[in-house]
Amino acid sequence: NVDEAYLGYLDFGVLRKIITDPDNGRLRNLYTDNLRDFLGIDNEVNNSIKETLDNRQFGEFSLFNNGITIIAGRNKGKSDTFILENFQIVNGCQTSNVLYECRNIDGIDKASVPVKLVITSDENLRDRIILSTNSQSKIEKEGLLALSSFQKKLEDYYRSAKDGIFYERRSNQYIGTYVRQKNVVGIREQMKSFAAMYLDEPDVASGYFGKVYKNCSSNLFQDDHIPEPYYSAGLLHYFFKEMINSKEVNRDYNKARYHIYMLFRSEEHTSELQ
Repeated sequence: NVDEAYLGYLDFGVLRKIITDPDNGRLRNLYTDNLRDFLGIDNEVNNSIKETLDNRQFGEFSLFNNGITIIAGRNKGKSDTFILENFQIVNGCQTSNVLYECRNIDGIDKASVPVKLVITSDENLRDRIILSTNSQSKIEKEGLLALSSFQKKLEDYYRSAKDGIFYERRSNQYIGTYVRQKNVVGIREQMKSFAAMYLDEPDVASGYFGKVYKNCSSNLFQDDHIPEPYYSAGLLHYFFKEMINSKEVNRDYNKARYHIYMLFRSEEHTSELQ
C-alpha cells in the first residue's frame, strides 16, 4: 500500500522551505502525528545536535543524525520534483526544531539532512511507520496511545469546550505556548481519572501508573466511545486540584481523590460511554 518511497538527503537550504511558513517565518504545524513535541534545546540529545551545528560540522551532520521521516498522502510532482499533499513530519521533530532554532548560523544551509519520504494513503501503515521510526528513542507506554483517532477527537473536544483546560495528547505539547501547565490534563491523569470515575477502579487509579495501564488500557479510548465522559473526568480533576490549592478542600482528601471521583459520578449519574 505504498505508492512511492524515497531515501536520500536534503540540504537544509531546501528543507528550510518545507518546515518554515513563508508568510510569518515560523515553523509550520507539521508535527501533530509525532509521539512527542519539541523537548527544547536544553534536552541532552537536542543540545548535542546544536553543538554539531554550532561547530559548523555541516558535512558530518548526516553521519550524526537519523534525519526526518515525511509521510504524504499524495505526490503530484514528477521525476525529482515533489509536490506533496497532506504531509506530516512523523519522525524528526527534534531535528527539525533544532535546525530551525539554529537557522541563522552562517553556512547552515549546507547541512545535509537524511530524509525518508513515504507516499501512502493507508492510515494503518502510516501509524506502523510512526511507531517503528520512533522506536529508536524511549516512548512511554501511554505515548503510543496518542495516535488513535479517538485521542485526536478528544483533544479537539477539550478545545471546543472552552473551559480553559487542554488535553495533552502528545508529550510536551504545550511547552512554550500560552497554555499554563496547571490547565493541562495529560494522558496519564486522563486514564487515572477516567478509570476511577467510569470504570469504578479508584484503588487501581491510586496506585502506580503501570497497574492502571495493565488493568484498564484495553477499556479506554475506544473508537466507539464518546468524548464527554473523558472530558468530565478531566474537568473534575482540574477543579479538585484548584480547590485543594485554594484550600477550599482540606489537602488530606487529596489521597482519596480517585474514590471521590467515583462517588461523584455515582451521585450525579453522569452519561454512559456510548
